[in-house]
Amino acid sequence: MCYHVDSCARTYAFSIYFCKGGFKILKGNFKNKIVYVLLFTFVLNIIGLVNTPIDANAASRPKLTGVELVDKNSTVGTYPTLKLSSGGAESVQYSVYLYSPSKRAWENVSNGYTSAVSGNNPYTIKLRKPLHKGENNFSVWVKKSYASAVNKGGYDDFKSFKIDTDSEVISQPDYESESGGVPSIKSVNIDLSQQKIGIKPIMNITSTGDEKVEYKVLYSNDKNQWEDVSNGYSLPQEPSNTYSVQLNTPLIEGENSFKVLVKRSDKEPSNKEGYDNFLNYKVNIEKEAPKIPKITKVDIDNSEVKLGKKPTLRIKSDADSNVQYRVYLYSQSKEVWEDVSNGYTRALDPNDATIQINGPLQSGRNNFSIWVKREGYSPSNVGGYDSFVNKVVNVYNINEVKISDVKVNTATTTIGRNPEITVSGVSGDGSDISYKAFLYSNSKGKWTDASSYTNGVKSGQCTEITLDTPIESGTNKVLVWAKRVSVSGEVYEDFKKIDIDAVRPGPMKKRIVIDPGHGGKDPGAVDATTGIREKEIALTVGLKLGTLLSNRGYDVLYTRTDNNRVAWNSSDQNQSLKYRYTFANSNGANLFVSIHCNKANGSGYGTETLYSKKYPSKDKALASAIQSEVIKITGMRNRGIKNNYNWAVVNNTKMPASLVELGFVDNIGDSAKLKDALYQDKFAQGIFNGITRYLNK
Repeated sequence: MCYHVDSCARTYAFSIYFCKGGFKILKGNFKNKIVYVLLFTFVLNIIGLVNTPIDANAASRPKLTGVELVDKNSTVGTYPTLKLSSGGAESVQYSVYLYSPSKRAWENVSNGYTSAVSGNNPYTIKLRKPLHKGENNFSVWVKKSYASAVNKGGYDDFKSFKIDTDSEVISQPDYESESGGVPSIKSVNIDLSQQKIGIKPIMNITSTGDEKVEYKVLYSNDKNQWEDVSNGYSLPQEPSNTYSVQLNTPLIEGENSFKVLVKRSDKEPSNKEGYDNFLNYKVNIEKEAPKIPKITKVDIDNSEVKLGKKPTLRIKSDADSNVQYRVYLYSQSKEVWEDVSNGYTRALDPNDATIQINGPLQSGRNNFSIWVKREGYSPSNVGGYDSFVNKVVNVYNINEVKISDVKVNTATTTIGRNPEITVSGVSGDGSDISYKAFLYSNSKGKWTDASSYTNGVKSGQCTEITLDTPIESGTNKVLVWAKRVSVSGEVYEDFKKIDIDAVRPGPMKKRIVIDPGHGGKDPGAVDATTGIREKEIALTVGLKLGTLLSNRGYDVLYTRTDNNRVAWNSSDQNQSLKYRYTFANSNGANLFVSIHCNKANGSGYGTETLYSKKYPSKDKALASAIQSEVIKITGMRNRGIKNNYNWAVVNNTKMPASLVELGFVDNIGDSAKLKDALYQDKFAQGIFNGITRYLNK
């Protein structure tokens, strides 16, 4: 078994062959070297290498510096492990492909790109496909982690890697004499250079034993009928010497099965079928594909090099059979490659092909990428081609338009709106100008028309364009084309881009009524020891809560804003309660929150939130959200949520309503927190969090 690594550099000083027992570096001309194991040279797409477009960031991109087979004794059916390394301090990702001769296609054997790994340290990866018999061709890719690849094929750099495995032995000898001394086949081999359709190959055979032997070779292409292809048994041979026999039948496409018989000379065979032993041997032959084509010439008639023209390309390649072409034209304004040949063409003569492209030439640099592949075969390169070339065509006119300015008419634009832009430009000959706008859709990943061409605008004057397409969240790219009215077609003479940052609309204003409990002559719960009065704590926390809600854009109303002056008779509890819920109902509130404190002769402590037993469906979710958030931020004991028919303010409001009992004024721990300004902020923040959580559900 041999292993061969080719770099994707443009010149090759040497190649490294890893073989059983070590490796060799073969310099210079390989034809003059004798190699222990027959080697295949993996076919590299040279055109693809030298014509890879130059990227401004290429210097910072990773390069593969090493591809190594970890287990040098890997055989047919084993899953190989590769050790990969690349230069650079940044993290990289690897992807590995194996060419399938049976499918004539490249298959990914690394489950796509790996996760990000260090570029400085070797990375070991076990592949997901076993080795097949013969030549195993790998393509190892590397790219900068989580970044777009420099090469359009999807990689920053790659190396080709090959593993050769020996021909497959189908079975071992099925018979051996009890007395011993019967020869057995030791090795059977047909040189890889002769494993081709139509060749009558030379088979090399050795066997075991001390006596001279004779060989006979049978052949079958359907496994049922065997025919002699060696003209009977050979002359006597020394078993340890290699016996070479040219077979008298040519190899065919597909499976070629052989049965090699051996018997001792001048002795009666031990098997009644006329042999002492045998070995089955199989060779799979695939039809040789045509040579990898290279494009040798691309011409465009100068008369067709004009703005808006869809020129005809005349292409030649060095293929030995029909080919197919595919043409891309790079859009400078949209920064994308566009297919201008509707995919691959029908089969064409490689010596003289003409292709009418379906995209117009634009002003400035027109960069074509022309792909070629063999007709009827899968592309040899995973990028989808056998080879490609680039062709540049420049189109200029001294009278063409130049865009002076593009700007958005509003300082901020909200998501879903159709923004208005102002555009101006100057034409070289003073003629009227037409503009067209495009918007890049982040959700669709492509440019979409955002306006049709405008009517003629005088050179030097401004015009306004309202985009047909609403903008999306985030940064929206807007592209504007400009051309003289006299120029026809979907083309531009100049273009300019701007960014529009979309802002999310603010929340719709909801009206929230905050009801600080008690007030006026009604102090609420009072603790004689600490001097805490419920009405003062409720108002302080209520006003802090109102500030938080107002800052978020909510419309806030209070049932009271003073501890002593109130809008009801504070000596009459029924009037006090009725005023509160009537105030909320008459003002069309969306939410009602009442704030109170508890008292229980020193035995109670913690926070609880009350809601209506009469209308639990409208109130319970609000109470639950407030209770959860207050406990989370204050660390108070959780007394849960409760309902009752007797709580007037929550049973008579028409909107979702809750009553929060912050804590107990006569409990040492609770009272300390109720008096603490920091904890008063926390109570307000907790209620605020509960309200916003409820409204945003």
